[in-house]
Amino acid sequence: MQPVTHDLAHQLVSEEEGRIAHVYKDSEGFWTIGVGCLVDARKGGGLCDEAIDVQLEHDMALARRRAAALVGFDSCNDVRQAVLVSMCFQLGDLAGWPYFRSALERGEYAAAAAHGLDSLWAKQTPIRAQRQMNMLSTGIWQ
Repeated sequence: MQPVTHDLAHQLVSEEEGRIAHVYKDSEGFWTIGVGCLVDARKGGGLCDEAIDVQLEHDMALARRRAAALVGFDSCNDVRQAVLVSMCFQLGDLAGWPYFRSALERGEYAAAAAHGLDSLWAKQTPIRAQRQMNMLSTGIWQ
């Protein structure tokens, strides 16, 4: 990979636009992120596929680290591990899920799935939760 070189125009744009890691409204009220990246669909903005892929890879790496830190993760088959990574992607480190984590640690996947379905997450995203808890319980891809 070639090192990124910056010319004076790059420096000027970076200085003028600023660098903001969250969405914000620009001076005209349009949603923007990063270094002046227009993401507001009302003005034709959005992220390119390359930017989406880079962010996804970053977020997936974090989710994989969080899932791998769960006691019992290494004993899971690939399908169950995929479910745990997906959950950590959406929900974080699952620190607020003690009963789920305890069942996972014991290898009691049906019990872990039951705890997963008895959650605010399952109420907010019922189709996703049902599919993933079925996969966790059975170890079979659906």
